[in-house]
Parts: sequence; C-alpha cells; structure tokens
Amino acid sequence: MYNNVKEMLEALPPGSTTIRRELITEGQAFTDIGTLLVLGGGRGASGTASHEATHILTHRAGDSVARRVPAWLDEGLAEYGNVSPSFSYDIALEFALGTDRLLPITSMPALPGDPEDVIIFYGQASSLIQYMIDGYGPAAMRDLMAALKSGTKVDEAIAEIYGVSRIELENLWRDAIGAPDYVAPNRESAKPTPITYSNIQLYSLTPQAGSETVGSLEPTATPTPTPEPTRTPAPIPTAEPTRTPEPTSTPEPPGSDARPPSETPPPAVAKADGGETDPDGGDASPSAGCGAAERSSARLTDLAAPLTPLTLLGLVGIRLRRRGK
Repeated sequence: MYNNVKEMLEALPPGSTTIRRELITEGQAFTDIGTLLVLGGGRGASGTASHEATHILTHRAGDSVARRVPAWLDEGLAEYGNVSPSFSYDIALEFALGTDRLLPITSMPALPGDPEDVIIFYGQASSLIQYMIDGYGPAAMRDLMAALKSGTKVDEAIAEIYGVSRIELENLWRDAIGAPDYVAPNRESAKPTPITYSNIQLYSLTPQAGSETVGSLEPTATPTPTPEPTRTPAPIPTAEPTRTPEPTSTPEPPGSDARPPSETPPPAVAKADGGETDPDGGDASPSAGCGAAERSSARLTDLAAPLTPLTLLGLVGIRLRRRGK
C-alpha cells in the first residue's frame, strides 16, 4: 500500500502515457505472483483492494495454458467483487447510452486506449456481468470459468452454458438496458479487394520473344534558365528650383541727375553763426567753416541743373535785397 501517487508510479508496470496522465491508477494486481498494489489514504482503498484481489481469483479460476480470461469478463467480475463500488462507472455507462458511444465490449480483446473509453468499458463490463449473474445465476458463471480453465474457447463455452452466441448474449444485455443491438461486421465484406498486377517479363537490350526490350538511357539535357531582364528603375522627377525675379530698374527721365531718393539736396543758402553764404562763392561771414565751402562748390552743378522760373525769381529777389542794404 502506498501513501501517494508519486511513490506508487515507480512500482507500476509500463503503460500508456495518455491514460496515466488522464486517469489515476488506484490499484494493480500481479496475478502470476498474487501481489496487489493499492493506493491508500482514501475512502476507496478497501474497494480497490477487493477489486484487485478478485482479479487474482478470476485468473486462477479461468486461465488455461492456451489462453487467458477475456478483458470484459475479467474486469466485470473484479468490479462485481468490489465491496465499496463508486458511482463513476454507472455515470459513464449512462453517458455512453445518451451519446451512442457504447463499445462492442465482447468483441474487444483488451481495454481501449482512450481514457474516456476506458471508463465506459469498466461500466459496460460491470453491468454485463451483473446481468449474467442475475439472469442465469452464479452456477452458470462458475461453469463458464471451469470451461475456460479446461481450455475451451470463450465462444464455445458461452454457447454451451448459456445457449446463445457471444454476440447474442451482448444484445440481450443491450435490450435490458434499452440500447440498440450490436451488429457484427461481415468479415467477408471486410476483406480487401485484390488488385490485379501486370505480367512481369524479363528485360532485354535486344528484341526477344517473351521479354521486354529496354533501351539505353541517354542523359537528358538540362535547359539553361534564361535570366530575366533587369528592370531599370524609372527616374524620379525632381521639381525645378524657383527662380527669383531680378529687380527691374526704372529708367530716369532725360536731363535729370541721378540722385538717391533718400539724399536731400543742400539748401541754396547756408547760415553759420549768423552769417550768410553768397551763392556766387563768397563768404559773408569769416566764421563759415571749410566744410561748408567744399559742400557748396560740390553742389553747384546740382543747383544749376534744375532751374525753374520760381528758382530764378528767388535768386533775383535775394540779389535786390542785398543791394538795398
């Protein structure tokens, strides 16, 4: 007896990884040596122990030198000897009935590989053995085990003791639980269809009677792949730079001197320290600076160029005023 699953797994024989991952093995019976492995610590430990002990008794009562007790009979009798059965197998059987997943249990030589089908198999085996013992009595089951022990095949033993074939016995149980009958496949129609083969003849390099001429194999020239033309990328159009328009020069009127617009022409008469400057070039006051004289002489041409009637009248008036003084 083991305290937990981890310790018990090391003692179990190799089995399906899928079933070990989906289902927990609570017990294992080694019928040849009469040894049990039981997972303790739970409520079902006594039921598991009685289930595995019944396996040992079943194989001792029914195994022969030629063959062993079939799986459905072995598991059904073991669950029948369970002193503390659970409801999981009954629920699995109801699930199989509702979803039409009943297995052809008497035609299966061993347990299925799918974890859900394993639970359904246990439920069907337990219900079938219960039906056989309740319907035909424990004496018929005892005679069946004795016939198997003597080396009789299971189909012959069932027909001799129960008066029906193995498939008919299963269908009687199916009728009792309200399930459809199982129809065994026709073995004649299940055979593969033969395929006709052509008559194979000897190979020959020269034509001969009853032979097939084979020519020499010439190497096949491998075509050289033509390289695809390289595509030249189209040039990307570039926007032309915007030209800045050059400033347009305004033509000056003929006869006028070019003068910057910001420069103000000097006055015709400049006063310095109360003195007046003579337009003819003479200084009226000795305190006039030389800068004023150079400026006056430099602008004589500018004063002479734009002579208008108003300018001439102003000059005459100045001259008359001086003469009056």
